[in-house]
Amino acid sequence: MEILHWINTYPFELLQSVGIIAGSLLSAFSYRRDVQSRRVENLINLTHHHHEIWKEHYRDPELKRILDPSANLDEQPITFAERLFVTLVVTHLETFFYAKRNDLLVGLDGAPVDVGQFFSLPIPNAVWDQVKHYRKKDFVEFVESARF
Repeated sequence: MEILHWINTYPFELLQSVGIIAGSLLSAFSYRRDVQSRRVENLINLTHHHHEIWKEHYRDPELKRILDPSANLDEQPITFAERLFVTLVVTHLETFFYAKRNDLLVGLDGAPVDVGQFFSLPIPNAVWDQVKHYRKKDFVEFVESARF
């Protein structure tokens, strides 16, 4: 009965408190949806940039050797275009790494396998060995642990 007495005595305060709690819950729900939306948007943007990079690989015949597991670097050294392309992939991968690590992306849990496969190839492996010294330690550790 004491609660009913309090409600009758302070109806405005009760209504105000309920409104504040409802507003806070609505804000929290809205914030969560916004975060999820931004994660998906980041994934879409990253995927778009990924496609743009790899379109060059398929358009430029000079880049075909990058995915060749039997590329002989002694017979034919890495070209400037190949080195530039792999460096762009490394930069893109580094962006992915930090976005994923900071929980700014959804999905892509299989990325370490893709990274390992890519850097097991002769040209990406050789370029990585040259450029990894310019990258942050945690990113280098990620790539090194994914390599076969």
